[in-house]
Amino acid sequence: MFVHLLDGSRPDPLADMDVINGELAQFRQDLAAKPQVVAVNKIDLADVAERMSEIGKQLASRGVKPLFVSAANREGIGPLLERVAQELSSLAEEEQTPSELPVIKPRPLSVLFSVSVADGVYCVSGERVEAFAEMMPLDEEEGRAEFWRRLGRWGVVAALKRAGIQPGARVRLGRVQVEWEG
Repeated sequence: MFVHLLDGSRPDPLADMDVINGELAQFRQDLAAKPQVVAVNKIDLADVAERMSEIGKQLASRGVKPLFVSAANREGIGPLLERVAQELSSLAEEEQTPSELPVIKPRPLSVLFSVSVADGVYCVSGERVEAFAEMMPLDEEEGRAEFWRRLGRWGVVAALKRAGIQPGARVRLGRVQVEWEG
């Protein structure tokens, strides 16, 4: 829904509303069909207060029940908020069943990994371990501790030990390199 706030001090507030509604329809036809709450602002100004009845009749002839407000002195804001709440409530009741939206589920990262040794560097390859290594704050002690705990649960630490890793050796996981602390 839209809250259409018309400037009551403009020469033709209804023409302004027509321009905006026309632009909405040109952008997307369904936008023009959305419900609107129409409020005429600046009723604190003498010339707008004098024209309230005229503007109200013009809007009523179009089937619009306008509200009159003053943003400057907050007059009419309560009824405007109540109308918006009523409209939203009725829209929520109408839309009890959500439209058919596609459910998008990310493909889970593979838990498989492999360990190889090249030029004294132990390379651990696998989607899950490489993605995990890139997101961990390895420059912080807590981050490194959680990193090695998780790799231990996944079996990576045991695989590195089986490959003969020694303290101080370099371990590469994708683009990340860390030192084996043993």
